[in-house]
Amino acid sequence: MKFININGTRVKALRQAANLTQTELAELLPITKQAISKIENKGEDAQIRDTTLQPLAKALQCTAEYLRGQTNYFNEFKNAYGVWETNLVEYNFQPLENRLILSEITNIIKDLSINRLVVINDLCKIIAKSEAIKD
Repeated sequence: MKFININGTRVKALRQAANLTQTELAELLPITKQAISKIENKGEDAQIRDTTLQPLAKALQCTAEYLRGQTNYFNEFKNAYGVWETNLVEYNFQPLENRLILSEITNIIKDLSINRLVVINDLCKIIAKSEAIKD
């Protein structure tokens, strides 16, 4: 069994931003609530089994690289050529709560056709204009 280092502070921040309790997060993973607590309390020096990393990243909707402290951007990853990439350029500059929302929206719309995306874009513009008029 191999252990790897992760940033428990990031785990806690992501869990809280997702409005999950330690128990709820543990239910999504092959580890206990006590293990989650230990990870969060260890801060930057937390360790987990290597087999837990990907399920934890998936549950927290981030990359394994972010949890390991290899990048400071929530969804940045190394591509097949070893180059750091992110799904959305503006994404990196958003607060964590916004990044979680953007990740959820991206997962919902990523498989839609271009025609449907155009309709969604037009609808967003209409909503933005109506909100601007209210202000």
